[in-house]
Amino acid sequence: MKETTVFEVLWLSRKRPSLMSFIHFFNSHSRLFQVKLVSVDQEYFWRGSKRTEEKVRYIGIRIPKARGRDPIFASIQTSPTLFMRAVKHQIVVIGSLLSPTLVGIAAARKLLRRPTLLTIDTGEGFEQRPSLRHLKKILIRGFFHAFLAMSPLTQRFLLGIGVEKERIFLPYWGIDTNNFSPSERKFSYPVRFLFAGRMVPIKGLKYLLKAMIAVREKEKRFTFTFAGHGPMAPLVKDFCRLNQWAKFIGAIPYEKMPSLYKSHDVFVLPSLFEVWGIALLEAASSGLALISSSKCGAAKFLCLPNKSGFVVAPRDVNGLATSMLTFIRHPHLIQQFGRRATELASNWSAHRALESLEKAFSFVRAHLLHNQRRPWENTIDEDIV
Repeated sequence: MKETTVFEVLWLSRKRPSLMSFIHFFNSHSRLFQVKLVSVDQEYFWRGSKRTEEKVRYIGIRIPKARGRDPIFASIQTSPTLFMRAVKHQIVVIGSLLSPTLVGIAAARKLLRRPTLLTIDTGEGFEQRPSLRHLKKILIRGFFHAFLAMSPLTQRFLLGIGVEKERIFLPYWGIDTNNFSPSERKFSYPVRFLFAGRMVPIKGLKYLLKAMIAVREKEKRFTFTFAGHGPMAPLVKDFCRLNQWAKFIGAIPYEKMPSLYKSHDVFVLPSLFEVWGIALLEAASSGLALISSSKCGAAKFLCLPNKSGFVVAPRDVNGLATSMLTFIRHPHLIQQFGRRATELASNWSAHRALESLEKAFSFVRAHLLHNQRRPWENTIDEDIV
């Protein structure tokens, strides 16, 4: 019996516990491919030793330049070995176009006829950022061999800019629905609200705190838990210290997140902008009713108004307060919405994403096996076979 060759895939992305968990799931179940996640910082360009607010322009993208050492990729000059390894690797997935290093890797692989996959959560970021509009042309010209999309919305965006349907695979990321599963909730007051995520301004925490105060003036039958860390953590911690009905528990290990969701009733994500919102997916799969900002990419598929949750506009303090009050005063909606949210979340299960990724990697592997010769070579590239 002939032994099956296992292809290694290099995945360059910002470090996310949920993505790491899914890749571990993928590697445990796939017999054809093994993914190695390489953590890169997609927000800053690292070069020296001190961070500054100076801006640099790299093919039209304005990126804050930071002077410090990137743990994986610093620049071509400071990390040539790692850079060339990513350029020469058989199959590479790039998780962002906001890093000059990653763009450079993709360009070099294009010149060497090495296929590269790009992950896109939604097309909204491309539309909202004028500095990224020119990247549509790069995508249309075939800068990437295949695209890993998170939702049908992303697929429509890619089709709209000229990408062929057979090059789009979705979803590329899922959660273990056996792990994030609903519990048998027997409702009793108080209603338990939860926020979990990075505590940064773009999460809309300032408006959430104002909404909580407004709700407290009308209803006392609720509690609120904040889980996470970030620049706004001290502000949230002080708020919870002054209000005994609110609790700050800090960063929670990812393996403990399922039990955290199961101990709450409603999940709130008031982000000003959220490309996808994996926490919303985890909460929905865990059977929580949802309150989400309309600018959260996942809300369009998970938080259906008056069916699985409530959708509010960004910065809408009154909308947040009204949604919370509705759940407090009509608690039967919590279980009803939670069941529907769980049904919707099943479309992004880890098993479905596993099948999608294997199809995408097989598509790229077929390209490798049929296009091994380079114009200046007469022999097959040994490190491909």
